[in-house]
Amino acid sequence: GLGERELEKSLHARLLRGVFAALIDALADAGQVVRDGAVLRLPGHSARRSPADDALWKRVQPLLAGDAMKAPVVHDLATALNHNVSLLEAFLIRVAKQGLVVKVSAKRYFLPEAMARFEQLVRELTTGGNKFTAADFRDRAGVGRNAVIEILEYFDRIGLTHRSGDQRTLLDTKRRA
Repeated sequence: GLGERELEKSLHARLLRGVFAALIDALADAGQVVRDGAVLRLPGHSARRSPADDALWKRVQPLLAGDAMKAPVVHDLATALNHNVSLLEAFLIRVAKQGLVVKVSAKRYFLPEAMARFEQLVRELTTGGNKFTAADFRDRAGVGRNAVIEILEYFDRIGLTHRSGDQRTLLDTKRRA
């Protein structure tokens, strides 16, 4: 599968805001594509993890879910698992492609449910067209400054928000988490 934003950015032509989302909704309603976690896939396709990846996922997932809003950096996750950092990074990239985690930065991954909650916080902060700062988001999300910056930069990259100076605005009012 492929993430909606990744698919949209791969198109040679840019569509008006909301047109791509409406197209994907129509394709999903018609059964032409399936939303599977954070990715889109063809109806007959299903990714399978290797037994080793499946075993590692069973160890990683509880650590990410424990306090889903405060995902550890990859190095700390590797330490907690007593696992090689490079091998863990490669694994996280694979499961991100499957939609099991969201790669927010080179060193931090979150479960899709946590990202949906972060997106909801952005929507709450921007109710009525309000702008917000990283500090506003940090105070509401209850995560550290480094994670906040990584999350907000991720939202900027995928087109959910736009940064102008110290403030951000919500761009994509129709986007799904």
